[in-house]
Amino acid sequence: MTFRTIGIDLAIRGDHLAQIYDDGRPNGRAIRFRHDSPHLPPLFRLP
Repeated sequence: MTFRTIGIDLAIRGDHLAQIYDDGRPNGRAIRFRHDSPHLPPLFRLP
């Protein structure tokens, strides 16, 4: 049986990174993504 997990590295600056692991080994390429400041208010309640 294969165990699949997803590791997410959240960055303060720059791109975030997500990687899929099968049985602890990386599977495929890492996925880079970014949250820009205009997109943050819907995710967080800012004072």
